[in-house]
Amino acid sequence: MITEYQVRLNAWFRNDGRDWIAWCPSINVMSQARSRKRALESLRQAVELWFESCIDRRVLNDALREVGFVKCSDDETLREGADSVTIRTAQAPAADQIRQKPTFSLGTGRRAGYIEGVIPAHLAADQLGQMKRAAS
Repeated sequence: MITEYQVRLNAWFRNDGRDWIAWCPSINVMSQARSRKRALESLRQAVELWFESCIDRRVLNDALREVGFVKCSDDETLREGADSVTIRTAQAPAADQIRQKPTFSLGTGRRAGYIEGVIPAHLAADQLGQMKRAAS
């Protein structure tokens, strides 16, 4: 078994004239493109880069706290659809499939969606515990 950090962040998008704007409010990352699909893909990449940059600079915990995330206990149940970084245990992958960087994907609905990602534990070691975005 291997431990990873599962990230789930809400994403919003809207048409603004000829362009589409996509936004991840919990970490205040935005993108813009001519199509909804491109705007969301650009947002996914920007979120991934945000996490990679924080990990590389060893400031992930501080950066998440700065945008309103708080640590929660291991037995605390996270609200469905809440922005969160949670610890999960998964079957250990083969040696050649071990993630070397965070990976993120998109899920969308009509006007909103989410970005999910996995941060390998060896990258986030000593930077994170289970966290959720504080209620506004």
